[in-house]
Amino acid sequence: MDATGDLGQTLSNGLKTLNIHVEVHVKSSSTAKKDDVKLHVLELLNRHRMVFGEYKWTEFDDEFLVQHVECVAVVDADVIQPVDLKSCCLSIHIFTLNEEAPSTENLEEDEDLAAANHWLLPAAEFHGIWESLIYDNGVKSQVRKSWTAPECFPFGIH
Repeated sequence: MDATGDLGQTLSNGLKTLNIHVEVHVKSSSTAKKDDVKLHVLELLNRHRMVFGEYKWTEFDDEFLVQHVECVAVVDADVIQPVDLKSCCLSIHIFTLNEEAPSTENLEEDEDLAAANHWLLPAAEFHGIWESLIYDNGVKSQVRKSWTAPECFPFGIH
């Protein structure tokens, strides 16, 4: 396995390109369309195209991003050398955190005893936990691959 782990995909010409995941945390007050957010994020990534592993932008020079986006992060980049984002396959994941409290399911006999809590994801309560987990190289990428694989959603939910 090379320094990029299992992040690459082979192109038709035989060259390997990196798959880089970019998470875009949109403010809960934003009414911007996902396509507009994606366009401005791509412009940001074009201006700052060289990254060294994982990186997070929280301050922006683009007024649209200042108004609508909390942060933009290159995540799960298991690479040890600089990466030119222009030569990568970018997967941009745009999300807004759910701020609602979990719903509670109680046991029938005892209204004070919770049987389960249910959160709508992505939940603000869990934001940042994934980044704090420490695994061997490539494990997070493999887990992310299993989440995004079509066979995980056999009923056509994508």
